[in-house]
Amino acid sequence: MLFLALHMEESPKCKAPPNKKEQSVKYNKCGIVVTTGDKMKRIVTMDCSRNELHAVEVVMMNFPRSLKGGNVFLSRKPCYRCTQLLIQGEFSSVYYWPWDPEQSCITSDSSAPTDSKCVDQMFLRSKISFECLVPDQMKNIMMADNPEKVKRALCCLDSLLPCSKDSFLPAQEQDRKLDIHALQLCFLLAARSGKLSFNLYPYY
Repeated sequence: MLFLALHMEESPKCKAPPNKKEQSVKYNKCGIVVTTGDKMKRIVTMDCSRNELHAVEVVMMNFPRSLKGGNVFLSRKPCYRCTQLLIQGEFSSVYYWPWDPEQSCITSDSSAPTDSKCVDQMFLRSKISFECLVPDQMKNIMMADNPEKVKRALCCLDSLLPCSKDSFLPAQEQDRKLDIHALQLCFLLAARSGKLSFNLYPYY
């Protein structure tokens, strides 16, 4: 699910939401996957930050009531306002990739670190399970507090995406970005079904 969330962040439609209030704080673009709360974890929806909205906001606008008890997978740690929406939505669990948080600081006097602590405190006071999720196959090769190792570990995602943007000529690439993203997404979903057999981590 985290790979799907990461892939949604790479969508050509994904744009970082603007911050018009604090110049010292910026928002990073984010991908989101929502599944049912049962053992099957069936995918309900996938989306990303776009149209000047956060990824969580986009999902909540389109599915205001039908996601109660579901699981949320994010490509980044959510910001304070998204955390409020997740708690109000009564989700069961929220997982995120150990990468730069959705809200990050530009200058040293930014409130971004405070935002991250507030997010942790809000989830601790709620009934939602909140966790920085690292795939089992990666735990021996990366640490959540080491961005460089996290970045290197992402190369295993490339092994899931045989349809690369490098397959097209530069002149064609701009016109086919959405097609490439959709094809890669289909392959990720097919891999999740368990009907394809291959090594996800050939380099480790």
